[in-house]
Formats: sequence, C-alpha cells, structure tokens
Amino acid sequence: SANGVRFFLERLDRSRHDLRSVRGRIAAIGPATRAALEALHLKVDRIGTEFVAESLLGGDEGQGFIQLMSDLPRERLIVAVHAQAMLERALAVTIEYVKQRAAFGKKLIEFQNTQFGLAECKAEATIARVFHDHCIERYLAGTLDTVTASMAKYWLTDLQGKIIDRCLQFFGGYGYMDEFPISRMYRDARVTRIYAGTNEIMKLLIARSL
Repeated sequence: SANGVRFFLERLDRSRHDLRSVRGRIAAIGPATRAALEALHLKVDRIGTEFVAESLLGGDEGQGFIQLMSDLPRERLIVAVHAQAMLERALAVTIEYVKQRAAFGKKLIEFQNTQFGLAECKAEATIARVFHDHCIERYLAGTLDTVTASMAKYWLTDLQGKIIDRCLQFFGGYGYMDEFPISRMYRDARVTRIYAGTNEIMKLLIARSL
C-alpha cells in the first residue's frame, strides 16, 4: 500500500561489499538494478537487514509515496516535452521526404491528399507547441500542478502517436525500414503513452479535478 512506502538514505560500506535492504523487500530489486550494483562490486544480501531509523529519508515513516508523488509534474512534463520534440521532428522529416519523393509523375507534396494531411499535422503540432510552452512557463514559475502536467503528458503523447502514424503513411513501405528515422519514431512513440503513468491514469487524475 502507499502507506508502506519508505525511502532510506544509506552510506554503503564498500569494504563489506554488500547492500542492506529492508527485510522482505529484496524481490523489488530488478535485474537491471542488480547488474548496476554488481558493477560497483556490491553484493545484494538476500536475507536482508533492517535500516536504522536515522537512515529514514524525511524522518517520518510511510511518507515515501508522498515524496515520490511530489515530483511527478516534472516527470510528466519531461515526457510531454519529449513527445512534442518527436512529433515536430517527424513532421519535418516527412515534409522533406514528400518534397523529394515522386509518384505518378509528380512530387508527393503536389498531391492534395498529402497537402491536406500535412496541413492538419502542422496545425495540431502548432497548437500543441503553445500548450507545451505554457506548461514550461508554469513549471519555471513553480505553478505547474499535477492536473495540468497530466493533461500535457496525456494529450501530447496521444498526439505524438497520431501525427507520427499519419507521417509514416506518406513513406509507404519505406516507413517500416529501420534506416528511415520515421520508422524508429513510430516504434519509440508507443511507450510514451505507458511510462510515467499510463494515459488512462492521466485521464483519471484530470477527471478527479472536475
């Protein structure tokens, strides 16, 4: 439960080559973390020993979840900024491509379908940029709240997926080849709707503020 989360700040004794853990929680150490510890010549003690009270971060028990939640707006803004950068990059490489690629005797950019599709993407990307910049301004002013950050994370990552999907379509089969950046963008964009809180959770947080 959230009340059972605690953070500890512990000085490691390198001469002992071990890492103490909260009793019963050793399973929380994943393979990546374990590998990183081993690279530092630290051995994970599977039995585990309890930390002393002085190591408790913040001084009060059960505040770990609150401490973790306190910086979530920043985390979600980072994801939103990444989404905005990627969708703008996708649009730029697509515009460059359709100006060079020819089909049926003319450049792809000359087809009305291409023009309409990219015009929609450009308009949506520009609107997104305004909201993106607004959120950054609020963050720098210290006024970015969890709800607004959740809106940014959910909406910009959703839009990122939509725009990149539409852009990939203009590449045809080339859009599925790794040597084309749009293919890698398409692949990498999917996870942004999952990490830092799924977009369904973002909607739930927004709904609770209504």
